[in-house]
Amino acid sequence: MMANNNLESLILEREKYLQTQQSIAFSLANYYFVFQGVILTIVLNHSLKCSHRWLLFTVSLIAALLNLMALFVILLDYTRKLEGQDINRDQASDNLAEAITEAHQPPNLQPPHVQQHPKPYKVDLPTKVKRYFLLVSCMALLLGFAVVTLIAIWHFPCADD
Repeated sequence: MMANNNLESLILEREKYLQTQQSIAFSLANYYFVFQGVILTIVLNHSLKCSHRWLLFTVSLIAALLNLMALFVILLDYTRKLEGQDINRDQASDNLAEAITEAHQPPNLQPPHVQQHPKPYKVDLPTKVKRYFLLVSCMALLLGFAVVTLIAIWHFPCADD
C-alpha cells in the first residue's frame, strides 16, 4: 500500500507540472498573438515607408522563430509527460486491484509471494497517435499564422508605392 501512496503522490505532482506547462504554453501563444497584433497595427496604419519594412519583418521573424521553437519544446515535453502520467495511472490501478484482491482472499488461500517480473506498461497506439497529431496540428496552425503575418508585414508597407 505504501508503493501505491508514493505512486499517487507522483501522479498528483505530475498533474500539477502538466497544468503548469499547459498554462505556460497558453500564455506564450497569447503573448505572441498580441505582439504580432501590435506589429500588424503599426504596419496597417501606413506610418512606415517601404524601406522600413525590413525592421518589422526581422523583429516579427525572430519572434515567430523563438515562439515556435519554445512552444514545440513545451508541447513535446507536455505530450511525453502525459504518456508517463497514463503509465503511472495504469500502475496505480493495477496496484490497487492487487491490494483489493489480496485483502479479500482468506489467509489460507493466499498464494505465497513469488517474485514477478514487472508488467510492461505502454500507452496505447491510438492515444499516442492522437496526441502527436494534435501536437503537429497546433504547430502547423501557429506556423501558418506566422507565415501569414510575415507576408502581411512584407507586402502592406509597399502597397501604396
